[in-house]
Amino acid sequence: MKLTDYMKKIEGIYKNAAPEFIKIVKKDEQAQRDIEKVRASRDYTHEGKQNRIAALEAYRKELRAEMEKLAGAADEQALKVRADVESRFYSKFYATPAALDMQAIELLKSGILNDTELLNLAGSFKGNATMQRICGTYMEQSSNRDVQTMGRAMRYAPQDTHMRCVDSVITAGRACVGIGTQTGAHGAETFLNRLDSMTQDAYATAPDVEG
Repeated sequence: MKLTDYMKKIEGIYKNAAPEFIKIVKKDEQAQRDIEKVRASRDYTHEGKQNRIAALEAYRKELRAEMEKLAGAADEQALKVRADVESRFYSKFYATPAALDMQAIELLKSGILNDTELLNLAGSFKGNATMQRICGTYMEQSSNRDVQTMGRAMRYAPQDTHMRCVDSVITAGRACVGIGTQTGAHGAETFLNRLDSMTQDAYATAPDVEG
């Protein structure tokens, strides 16, 4: 599976949970309106009004518990996928001993490579974050400012790029189930309707790798 497949899986978790979450939120908002009506009503005795409000508050408490449970379950599923992503793609984005090419490292250390050779060597390690970062370190020592800039980008850009993209989808998805937001049903619906546009940049910048 490609990284974007995992991102879509996470997006689907929140998309599937959002409609039921919004439905429960609307019930809660209606219960709050009912409480306000009871408070303003003259059709109840004082005791009757208190009893009715207490019943509605208890109902709201149950609804909020349902919302938390639903949102929490979706988030838990999404975080499990996130953990799976981090595990599967670790070697592609983090420095690992197994990814070292000692012959290439000796060549880099010799100092005999010119800028073109440095660039070609770095390009030959596409998909190997460990060696690309090592190449980038040597490229930064070049007198050519363009090569320096490319080396700096090579040394830092691959790190956690995949997790930033995944986390962008999680952040957007969480808004659809009320995590981190206090926008009510209308806000959750708005985020759900905008989810595709909210995650567009994450998909566009996601590295094209498989794990």
